[in-house]
Amino acid sequence: MSIALLAEQVVIFMSVIGLGLVAQRASILDEATTQKLSALIMNVTLPCTLLHAADSVEGDGRTMLACAVFWVVYYVVMILIMELYCKIAAIPPGKRAVINSMVVFPNVVFIGVPMVQAVLGKEALVYTVIAMMIYNFSFLFYVPPMFSKGERVTWRSVFTPVNVSAVLMGVMIVANLRLPSVLDAIVGQAGQVTMPLALMIIGAMLGRSDLLRILRSRELYLISALRLLVVPAVVAYITFRLGWPPMLRMVCIIGAACPAGNLAAVVALQKDTEAAFASEAVVHSTMWSVLTMPVVIWCAGLIP
Repeated sequence: MSIALLAEQVVIFMSVIGLGLVAQRASILDEATTQKLSALIMNVTLPCTLLHAADSVEGDGRTMLACAVFWVVYYVVMILIMELYCKIAAIPPGKRAVINSMVVFPNVVFIGVPMVQAVLGKEALVYTVIAMMIYNFSFLFYVPPMFSKGERVTWRSVFTPVNVSAVLMGVMIVANLRLPSVLDAIVGQAGQVTMPLALMIIGAMLGRSDLLRILRSRELYLISALRLLVVPAVVAYITFRLGWPPMLRMVCIIGAACPAGNLAAVVALQKDTEAAFASEAVVHSTMWSVLTMPVVIWCAGLIP
């Protein structure tokens, strides 16, 4: 990808994030409104985006399977590495849960999906959806029990609108099924708001934070460096060695280069476990991702 096109996408992303920040400072996007908009994305607009993309995307079954296996192995290996690191470093249980969640789980939904769609187009969404599905299941079975020992995963938490629509998208692509034209037009129109809403929510989150205090935290720099630089560099090397097609390789790299996922901060708040530290880690990595993601994507584009 050319540096000019990438710079243009970054300017667009930063501008929309800035609109969210301004809206928060103007008391338009308060915390309650942001939570409702997040629910709207996860339960309505993002499923519409996926179903609309399925109507115009062709996926190769073998490549889709390779993508799924990659992300399963990624989460298993990353969890084991971070558990070992926290044990060696003797990090307390509460903080260990936050650090593990922030380094292992990228913000695939609110950053990864818009970035892939902007940089690679709708045809790459199928691989992002696979990454998102593996993310959802890995997160549900690992993160909440880590914050609260003995907690069990419910079926209701597994069969969410995003997961169901993701499965339907995969079936439609593999079976070459298409939505009726009217229904496709409806979900297409509804899905168009997903990217700007997701970015404005990120801006609102930044607007509620004490950015200067967060920038002075040395501990947060370690988390962000691992999340934004080390992990995507390793993923880029592995996918290059595997000889994967450029689009699949770039989707994996973009997914790995995303900032820390904000769902872990939500769980930390619900469980009253290092909630402030978790929120600060999300904000810190999100701020720096504005600089690191374009660099990572541009460098990955130089790989033949």
